Amino acid sequence: MSNELIISIALILLPILISRFILEKALAKLDGEMKLRLLDGFSRQRKYRLFILVPCLFVYLLSLKFFPDHIFSIIIVAGIVIAIYFVIGSILNYRKIRALGVPDSYSNTYKWATLVVAAGFTAFAVHLFLMVHNRDEEYNTRHAAWEMGMKGVEDMKKGDYRAAIADITSSIELDSTVVGSYMNRGSSYYNIGMMKEAEKDWKKAASMGDPEAVKWLKNISE
Repeated sequence: MSNELIISIALILLPILISRFILEKALAKLDGEMKLRLLDGFSRQRKYRLFILVPCLFVYLLSLKFFPDHIFSIIIVAGIVIAIYFVIGSILNYRKIRALGVPDSYSNTYKWATLVVAAGFTAFAVHLFLMVHNRDEEYNTRHAAWEMGMKGVEDMKKGDYRAAIADITSSIELDSTVVGSYMNRGSSYYNIGMMKEAEKDWKKAASMGDPEAVKWLKNISE
């Protein structure tokens, strides 16, 4: 499980747990009759909450197994659904608390607990925005690296190996995880007689699992 995923889940669950803890402490200070009125008034709503939380959890667990590439999209949708549910539920609950004649101390505690949940969902939304923004930047960087790499391949086809080396080097500086970049730059070095540089790039490609690089290393060592 990635750190981004853990943070996303924590930002949803922790505020809810903290708010429940605050409300349970406030509930313990009420007299027996008032507790019964509150528990009776909200017993059905507690059951209904399972109808939104349990399916979201179930969908999340299924997505981990069957849709790992779309997990963040699923989390965003689930987070929005839960946020809307709790905002509407909190407003209705507060109105019901006032209607039941609950002491102001508990009503004020409920408002603070609601603010804790709201702060958590706000943090969750900011985290999602930054996460998507970072992924967009990463995509743009990888795309720019791909374009430079392809430009280097075109230079190789034209026989302009020095231009190819410059373009592929720029590609590697943007994204150093592409095995083919090292293989292509090594080939360009090889074609202009820079054997040490070619060997270095091919060793890098071989260490990243390129069988073609292993073959070329054997050829130049013979």
